[in-house]
Amino acid sequence: MIIIGMIMLILCFFIWLLFSWSFKSSAWEKDSYIIMLFHLLMIINTIILLFFIIVGLTELSKYAEVISYVLFGIMVGIWGLWNIATSLTLNDNLTSKVIPSLSSAVETIYALTYIYGLLPLVIMDVFFPSRTKYNWFMHLLFIVLNSTSIILVGARNPEFVPSVFVVFRVIAYTTLCLFLYIGCYTSELQIRYVFYNLLITGYKLDKLESAMNKNNSRNNKKISTGIEDLVLMIKECTKVILELENETEINFNVHSKTSYCTNILEQCLSTLTKTDNLYNVDYDVFDKFENKKFIEAYVSKSKSNFLGDQDEGVDFKLHKSFSTNDFICVDKVDIDKKEIKKFLKEIDIPQVTNMIQLIDNKSLSEWDFNCLNYFENSKYPFFDINLSLMFTIEHDIPMNSIINFLSFVEKQYNNVPYHNTIHATMVTQKFFCLSKKLGIYDHMEYKIKLVMFISGICHDVGHPGYNNLFFVNSLHPLSIIYNDISVLENYHASITFKILQLNQCNILKSFSEKDFRLIRSYIIELILSTDMKYHFEIISKFRIRRENGDFDYVKNNDDLLVLIKMIIKSADISHGSVKWNEHYKWCQRVLCEFYSQGDEELKNKMPLSPLCDRTKHNEVCQSQITFLKFVVMPLFEELTYIDDIKFVK
Repeated sequence: MIIIGMIMLILCFFIWLLFSWSFKSSAWEKDSYIIMLFHLLMIINTIILLFFIIVGLTELSKYAEVISYVLFGIMVGIWGLWNIATSLTLNDNLTSKVIPSLSSAVETIYALTYIYGLLPLVIMDVFFPSRTKYNWFMHLLFIVLNSTSIILVGARNPEFVPSVFVVFRVIAYTTLCLFLYIGCYTSELQIRYVFYNLLITGYKLDKLESAMNKNNSRNNKKISTGIEDLVLMIKECTKVILELENETEINFNVHSKTSYCTNILEQCLSTLTKTDNLYNVDYDVFDKFENKKFIEAYVSKSKSNFLGDQDEGVDFKLHKSFSTNDFICVDKVDIDKKEIKKFLKEIDIPQVTNMIQLIDNKSLSEWDFNCLNYFENSKYPFFDINLSLMFTIEHDIPMNSIINFLSFVEKQYNNVPYHNTIHATMVTQKFFCLSKKLGIYDHMEYKIKLVMFISGICHDVGHPGYNNLFFVNSLHPLSIIYNDISVLENYHASITFKILQLNQCNILKSFSEKDFRLIRSYIIELILSTDMKYHFEIISKFRIRRENGDFDYVKNNDDLLVLIKMIIKSADISHGSVKWNEHYKWCQRVLCEFYSQGDEELKNKMPLSPLCDRTKHNEVCQSQITFLKFVVMPLFEELTYIDDIKFVK
């Protein structure tokens, strides 16, 4: 549009000068009104051509098609009217002496007709991507105005313009105009046909690409929850819509992109309306039934009859064999106050302090620190490691309170193969190690470091060696108290604060009411987060939060809490990321607990819990592979996004 405007503007000035000179030797040399009208129309024409250029250089270019129709129409119209006006002013009584001047005047009319009548039509039909449904009126306008001008000249000057020439000129101009219109129409049909083919091809390619992506996403899909899928789809939709908004002009990609957006939004609606919990994982992404089965075994929220090989009803009455078991009392801390005082009095704090061998921070900061080996070779391993970790925190807590607290916590742990003081110590050490390696520990406040220490060491306190499903299926009193929701985790958190309520063990005594409430809420949240049924939900919430532009665990306590939940969970299943020899020993320990629970369930005619059937020991390898690949890996992979030194990777 800019180039066309500039070319026509140059031509306009050239014609203006040429025709100004021709008027001096034509029949209109004494007709000042016609000459003034000519100059006025040339000024208007110049303004129109300048406007062409302005439109091309500004945001008005998006309306270029409509504006061009209007401007070309004005040009054709004003010069058609000028032709009629000049035809009416030619003197029909001219003598042969003025034939040259008359000829000059008539030729001037024809020249202007070609330049300002036909030329805009040629430009529009040949060079401009105009549409016939809009430009037909300009062709009709030219035919009517030009034919009127020719007929008037012939009618008023029959001696000089024979009627046969009038008819011939009208037919010639009309035919030329119609051919231009037909050519434009044919060209438009071809362009539309090509456009249609491109559109169909693009649509088919997009459909094929979408199908391929969908297939690839199923084959390579990461474990994700409904809310993550929803967020991802909305982001994709927003991205495409933004691309559409930035389009300078509508093209054949628009249809496919809007269709893509529509499909995504339909998927969003489907996800919203069909998913009970947006943080649930779709287990159908797993290609093998075995993988799906074992994943559900580790993180499923219910399904007591896992293997489906018991069709008869189950009697869920409580049995004395486990309801009175010392490991599974309702609350081990609610014992006689005299016994508590006796226990605390028997603790020889000076002797314990002297016997403790503190471990340097460098060793505790290493991921390969082996708690199993240390417990085998030390007299007071629980105190050595945990007191050393406590000393990494700058505090003013009396040593007596710390020793009493550790002693009472150690007493509450049961002598079970896996969920014992060794596991508690390992989780606390790995919690500290990860926090240091990820660069988080140095940004933590004193009270948050204390939260980390307490939640790590107490996260499984009082664990009986049986899992939540056992308590739910047996209708154990703890299950009744906690309404089947995170039974053991609630139990651990409850014991933790029962211990901290003891004056001799209260290491939070110096904190204000406000700080204590914050510390308590954080400890409870961290301990409850170790319930594996919330595993993918916690990963999902962290992933969504860290992808937000304002994620900042240094300044935002909510972000910090989301992050340290991830860290304590990583520490809790850290046996899946240690060296093989240590990992193998931990696997043997957890299998002992599983099979012990299975034996108890069979003994009491309860449905066997997942992974607790010792007759299916041959499935252990596959279950462990699934656990490492689909439970452990996604958790640690998320931590890599905040790992500047690539330690986790």
